[in-house]
Amino acid sequence: MLGYFSLVGLLRVHSLLGDYYQAIKVLEPIEIHKKSQYSHIPACQISTSYYVGFAYMMMRRYADAIRTFSEILLYIQRTKQLYSTRSYQNDQINKQSEQMYHLLAICLVLHPQCIDESIQQVLREKNYHDAMFKMQCGDLEVFKSFFIFACPRFVSPCPPAADAPMEDYVKDPMEHQLMVFMDE
Repeated sequence: MLGYFSLVGLLRVHSLLGDYYQAIKVLEPIEIHKKSQYSHIPACQISTSYYVGFAYMMMRRYADAIRTFSEILLYIQRTKQLYSTRSYQNDQINKQSEQMYHLLAICLVLHPQCIDESIQQVLREKNYHDAMFKMQCGDLEVFKSFFIFACPRFVSPCPPAADAPMEDYVKDPMEHQLMVFMDE
């Protein structure tokens, strides 16, 4: 049991460092799209899907990212009553689902495909279609704002320079990952 959660922890670490291939590779022993040990804990399943979907998106595997985000967002819609009583997890799950809707919108613009109607309805209700239209027309600022809102808090694999201000050091990994993403 502990091994499953250790692998999920490694997924998160590699994603935060920007090593997306290794993040996905770490989860090979776990079949993430099937029911397993980690799926009994909703917060773990949601977090795992968020980091897996994000890694797929950064590796330009948009179809896999869309499938991952769609499956977990459907799961959240179906099981909302179960975790709504746990208020300490409710806020985190709601925030992460909002981030996943933003990432899903980016992926759907870059790789259009059919998704479940209930997810499509949520995208319509939350006015993501306007932003998606702007992204389709080439508005890079919308891409940037969606990415910045939805990305995890990246960490740098190297220590800061002794004379560098701390606020620059904190922003550097996120700006680097944004630049990597925007290169497409």
